[in-house]
Amino acid sequence: MLIVLASVCFSTSGPLAKPIMDAGLSPQQVAGIRIGVAAVILLVVVALTRPQVLRIRRADLRIVLGYGLVAVAAVQVVYFIAVSRIPIGVAMLLEYTAPVLVALWVRFVRGTVLPRRVGAPLFNCTRRLKTAVALQKQLAALATAKPAYCVSISSH
Repeated sequence: MLIVLASVCFSTSGPLAKPIMDAGLSPQQVAGIRIGVAAVILLVVVALTRPQVLRIRRADLRIVLGYGLVAVAAVQVVYFIAVSRIPIGVAMLLEYTAPVLVALWVRFVRGTVLPRRVGAPLFNCTRRLKTAVALQKQLAALATAKPAYCVSISSH
């Protein structure tokens, strides 16, 4: 259930962010807002349900900060920059197929035999891509549709 929720949240971020960026916010600002809101929500939920998880050992602090800067912040900023410059569907396609492309590159270019446990995540990645693209199409259709009151006002 949490995987579906995560996929829905991430697949809706592009279609929801595009109009915000068109209104004048930069991709970096949109990413900052998204990261900030998500951090507050996650901190509250974790603090209420599993507060012991929030304790970070000094030895792990650099790893946690590096992960936050690269795996969270940099990925979000680059994704929103892509969304601001290319169609959302193409950005999502690149994002969701990237793990597959990296695994194929490692297998066939580097000649590394991948363990069997790599197959399931790759399959899940492509399955999530289909769901994300379908959801993106629906959201794009909603975003471009004129509400009924706009049609009635503009027809007078």
